[in-house]
This record gives sequence, C-alpha cells and structure tokens, in this order.
Amino acid sequence: MVKRNVLNILYVYIEKEKEDRAMRSLSRTISLAKRAIGNYFTKRSFCVSFEVTFNCNALCKHCNRGGPVEEQRVTPERYGEISRQIKPLVAQLSGGEPLLRNDLEQIVDALRVPKRAPYIVVITNGVLLTKERYRRLREAGADRFSLSLDYPDERHDEFRGVPGLFSRITTLIKELSSENNKAITLCCVIQSDNFKELVRMAELAREWNVSITFSAYTCLRTNDESFMLSSEELEEFREIVERLLDFNKNTKISIHLIMSLNLCLIFLKMDTFPIAGMVRDS
Repeated sequence: MVKRNVLNILYVYIEKEKEDRAMRSLSRTISLAKRAIGNYFTKRSFCVSFEVTFNCNALCKHCNRGGPVEEQRVTPERYGEISRQIKPLVAQLSGGEPLLRNDLEQIVDALRVPKRAPYIVVITNGVLLTKERYRRLREAGADRFSLSLDYPDERHDEFRGVPGLFSRITTLIKELSSENNKAITLCCVIQSDNFKELVRMAELAREWNVSITFSAYTCLRTNDESFMLSSEELEEFREIVERLLDFNKNTKISIHLIMSLNLCLIFLKMDTFPIAGMVRDS
C-alpha cells in the first residue's frame, strides 16, 4: 500500500512535468522514466524530503513545528552530495518553512542536474513566496511548488496562524497569471472541519488554473484527534470523493488524493480506511 501511495504522488509530478512547457525536454522525460524504473527494481527511494530547516513562520494547528529554533544547517553542497548518493526520482525541499533559508536557491541549484532527474519540489506555506522569489527558484531549477491551502477562504489564516495568508496567496496566484505555466500545486490536508469544502477547493484550483492534491490528516505529529474524521462522517466523505471524481472528469486541472480517488473510494465502500490517524473511533 505504501509503495502504491508513493507511486501516486510521483504520478502527479510526472504528469505536471509533461504539462510544463518551460521545463519540458525529451531527455528530461526519459531520465525521469529511467530513474523511476531503476529505483523500483533496485528498491531505492522514489521520493526524498530534505527538511532544510526546522524554523517556521506559521503556527499550523496540525503540525508540531512552528516558531524559531536554534539549529545547525547543512550546506547546499552537502544536499547535492546526498541527493547524488540516494538518487531519488523526486527531491522535496521542506521544513519547517524552506523559504526562510536565504540560500534556498543555492540548495535547488545543488540538487539540479540539467535535463536529468531528480524532479525538484519546494513545499511552502506561501508566506514568503513572492513573484520574484518564485522566478528565482524556477531559474535555479525548481520544477514545482507545493503550496499549502486547507480552506477556500480566510479560515485558512486562522488554521495556519498567519493573518492575511489567504489574501497573500490569492494575490500571488493573480500575479503569476501571465506565466505560461504556473508551476504550483495546492496541497490540502483533509480533516474533520474542511472535508465538506473539498469540491470548492477543487473549483478554486480550476479558477486559479493550478492543480491540487489532497492528503489525509494524521494525529501522529501532535496526538490531536480532534481533526480526524469520525466513522459517522465516512459516508458523507465517500459522496464527496465521488463528486471529486466527477469534477475531475470534466475539468482540465489535475486533482489527486494521496492514494488516488478511485482507490480511496474502494476502501470507503468497504467501510474501512487504510491511512493511520485519519479516522477516529466514535
């Protein structure tokens, strides 16, 4: 199951790579395909997440990070060395909040291998992501930005502990409207107080002309079960997943649930859900 989940995540990235005109090349596509096949048979990691800092400028309710911490930081060159040793298909830069590092462009450049794997993803809450920083990171070699968004309105501010964050993200998306291909995927964490908004989130992604990925909340970081779906809510959640499947058939944007919407629906119809920490006992 874990391997299938990872392959679904990688499918999102590979599909977006094919759509991205600025980064598209035959040799790059072949390299990504070869890396995926090679790592599968050699049991190497498909996706590696480098937590480049533990510092974060948000106070997200579902996370155990937040606020400043003292830390010793790995150099950009060292990240490049580790990536070349591990040889992942996808290299994610996360945290904490990776954009707090002023040398993030250098880290991306150290990971980048021109026209070859890995596919580089920057995971951000969007607080520090401006049009200018977006372009600098793209020029350094970032293929995609995974931008956290859990609500289709200002409720996102309160959940992430950053006033004005939803407005800031909205402004950024509008500023990037002139880009040939916005290399942005919204990342929404499914939880008890937002799962009814998932279709609206997909509609918002369509309006913004970006893709969206849904992942399941887990209490493993915080031991907070209040955001977990109850067993009584699973039927309504199943109906929402079906609506998302229908929506995905009739739109050009990419919508993905971390183990695929179709597989998710199968488990829901079996009255079970195989993601630890997502569903709480009544």
